[in-house]
Amino acid sequence: MPDLVLIASGLSALCFMGLFFASGMLFGAGYQPVPRKAVRRMLDFSDPEGKVVYDLGSGFGRVLFEASARNPRRCVGVEIDPLKCWWTRTEANRRGPQGVIQVVRANLLDVDLSEADVALAFLTPRLMKKLKRKAAREMKPGSVVVSYDHRFEGWVPEIEDTESNVRLYRVPSRYSAPSAR
Repeated sequence: MPDLVLIASGLSALCFMGLFFASGMLFGAGYQPVPRKAVRRMLDFSDPEGKVVYDLGSGFGRVLFEASARNPRRCVGVEIDPLKCWWTRTEANRRGPQGVIQVVRANLLDVDLSEADVALAFLTPRLMKKLKRKAAREMKPGSVVVSYDHRFEGWVPEIEDTESNVRLYRVPSRYSAPSAR
């Protein structure tokens, strides 16, 4: 009988872990963490101290926790996967300080980015195209988007580290059409 309990416990743990890591396939783009060296580089580039930082597709919150250690005004994780949101919120409550990290369960394309000083992203090329338009439309001119792995076509990075595959883009001033005479 003890063997049966052990097997049942093992199977339960295996099912939970499978659901935990596969849930991204159900709700989003899966899960692939950004290497620690690249996370540090993204934060070095963006200098989050005193800023509002958004992590788009925040996963398990590793980038949020690293960013919060650099004293931003606020860190907002945007994640569509409910399990990852739960995990990040639980960890944020455990680690404290309260109120610095907020996790929003939503599609990153549906979240208003107008208050973001910094947006951090590791997205698919298709999502990067959509984020480029969204950032130009919603973010303040001069705010930054720091991407890992993928580029914004048509925008030249202000800073680029090819070794870490990290790029900083500055949101350009909005185009104002000449007035009709």
